[in-house]
Amino acid sequence: MTPALRKTHRYAWFALAVLLPLGWVSAILVIRGPVCQDPSRAPQPEALSELLGTKQSGHFLVNWRSDHSKTRHQVEILIAKPLETPNAVVRIVADDQADPLLGLLGTRGLYRFDLDRSGAQTIRIRIEDDLKKTTLASFNFE
Repeated sequence: MTPALRKTHRYAWFALAVLLPLGWVSAILVIRGPVCQDPSRAPQPEALSELLGTKQSGHFLVNWRSDHSKTRHQVEILIAKPLETPNAVVRIVADDQADPLLGLLGTRGLYRFDLDRSGAQTIRIRIEDDLKKTTLASFNFE
């Protein structure tokens, strides 16, 4: 390396030693506040206080919940392991009408669904694969 190149190289490193920390500090200073994003799905309703029953089958743990006055009911489903099917649906089984859809299940986690039947003494829940038309699990609460 020639003396002129050494001198240029030294000045370049001195300039980088000053400019790089200034660049990092200025990058940190221009960061905006927290970014608010819309959630990908609606937030879960809060869990009701009383646990009326618990059933487990395979990867599913299903709780039937109610409030103190027994006017509101809720189904809580915990999926312990990821499902093999990408789209599972939860239905309330009724003999006299078409099975109303409660909601969809995705990956593992906790899902809560509010029930329309406030005075229900028994409920029957079926979790099924809507594409293959197969039942993954069925639960009866009395």
